[in-house]
Amino acid sequence: MPNFKDYQGSGSQGRNGSAQRSNSNHGSRGQGPRGQGKAGQGPCGFGPRGQGQRPNSGSGSSARAPRVFGPTSPLGTLVAPVRDRETLGHGQGSAHRAPFGDNQRFDPRREDREQRRFSETPRERGGRDRGYGQERGQGRGHGHEQDRGLNSVAGAQSRAAAAKIVESVNSGMSLTDAFPQYCVGLDPRDQAFVHEIVYGTLRQRRLLMLTLKPMFDYKITERHRIVQSLLLTALYQLVFMRVPAHGVVSATVSACGACGQKSFAPTVNAILRRFLREGATLTSSEDLAVANSFPDWLAERLQAAYGERAAEIMSKSNEKAPLFLRVENSKLSTNDYLKMLQDHEFVGYTCQLSPCAVRLEVPTNVTLLPGFNSGLCTVQDISAQLAAPLLQLEAGKAQRVLDCCCAPGGKTAHILDLNPQAEVTALDVDASRLKQTRSTLERLGRLPHTSGASSAATSEQIPTAKVHLQELDAQNLDALSGEFDRILVDAPCSGTGVIRRHPDIKWLRRAKDIPNLVQTQAQILDAAYAKLAKGGILLYTTCSILPEENDEQIKAFLERHSDAQLLPFTINGQEYQTLQRMPGEDEGDGFFYARLQKPL
Repeated sequence: MPNFKDYQGSGSQGRNGSAQRSNSNHGSRGQGPRGQGKAGQGPCGFGPRGQGQRPNSGSGSSARAPRVFGPTSPLGTLVAPVRDRETLGHGQGSAHRAPFGDNQRFDPRREDREQRRFSETPRERGGRDRGYGQERGQGRGHGHEQDRGLNSVAGAQSRAAAAKIVESVNSGMSLTDAFPQYCVGLDPRDQAFVHEIVYGTLRQRRLLMLTLKPMFDYKITERHRIVQSLLLTALYQLVFMRVPAHGVVSATVSACGACGQKSFAPTVNAILRRFLREGATLTSSEDLAVANSFPDWLAERLQAAYGERAAEIMSKSNEKAPLFLRVENSKLSTNDYLKMLQDHEFVGYTCQLSPCAVRLEVPTNVTLLPGFNSGLCTVQDISAQLAAPLLQLEAGKAQRVLDCCCAPGGKTAHILDLNPQAEVTALDVDASRLKQTRSTLERLGRLPHTSGASSAATSEQIPTAKVHLQELDAQNLDALSGEFDRILVDAPCSGTGVIRRHPDIKWLRRAKDIPNLVQTQAQILDAAYAKLAKGGILLYTTCSILPEENDEQIKAFLERHSDAQLLPFTINGQEYQTLQRMPGEDEGDGFFYARLQKPL
């Protein structure tokens, strides 16, 4: 049998992509799994409507034993992905609810009936389905594109879009760029369906490949590699999603034509029918990297850094993340906002880690939330919400604050909420991402609306504002005048702490990227420290869980700057010199924090 390589992706993401960014952040999306802990056991308390048991926010189990994956894995509510770590449901990142629940177990007793249906034509089925090719159980809107010709099957366009996006990631494109390109023409519900397929396939890709590999009896060339992605997405639907088998098979076979691979339709049909006939389960693996669908280099780094905890970290990184809001407490209290949610039939929970945080019970399109469009709240992960308070901002005092890597603006807005009188200079090297910061601040009422203004806004364009947006590489801050009382360095990093929100990071990031990122971080730290006033505070954060970007980076900085001092801080009653949070800890993202001070 010719070799069929487990493709790990090619190329590397540019500095400003979703997997590797410069002076910018990653997004948040989705819903994390729910545990069975009782009220009061975790960091999140109940909102006005919370009753009974609450989600368990504790850490997961240790290394997993090899297992066989079947079609009973849980599936939470679908939401669309977003472009940035702190922005959800704003602009192109809108989240959408979808009516999927627990997954349907494959029943061998139905096999003969289903296989017979595969071979029947719509006329032979006598209208038993609710329309030609319509997938029962999907819910309204999913897979309901209008037929494009007699041979088209409803759902084929969604499957084709999902396969093309997965293949784009294999070729080095980020999800941020791929979704707008391949979801054109799909309504929001179909887009949400595509998002679930794509994110799930990328989360489980190596296990899916391990299962798919033996079913090929010939080599797929570069020209026909989209067929592989079609099959991977189909296997994900059959194992993890509540989609009837006949709908997956018929739509995937029809999608071969939409992907320009019509000649492979019989092969795709045969492979999927064989998979169903053999039980529709995934092959297990004792290799932690394969079992958790992580690239070998990253799994090895995590094992070297965290030992037995690595298995749990990888498992948590494959879970869906919950939706956190940050309430603008300078405008209203968190309890008042919870009452607003209750009045609009949404359920939210407060969190001990952050007094302004609310976790929604069910992620939803945030533009439908009360007060979102009017700037009363914004989307920000609980771990990201811990950053701005560590700057020790003093409300009512005209402190000069520098946000070195501001996009998409979540932490900049939090700084202004804690001290609306602060004079904030917010920088980003990417003009398009700086435009996202402007949009965030405008929605929250921190900037006057400037429709049609330049993406690289300057203080001259907004002379009455106390926020100065500037397109500038934070590795060289000589263009800035004066010193700053507080500086936030939310440094460009590997993003390994937010993989659960950006599964493409696993396949776009390369081991060779890390040394370059570490060098960039060091240069930004040095430049920022030179602009820090005596007695001022510099906060260094990343969304990475790799020691060389975090503790080792701070250790090297202190060796270069003998006058700099680590400034301990307290979170939730516990004191830290530096803090590394892991994915899923208190339901938040993986984050690192270190606070530095320049002596008087």
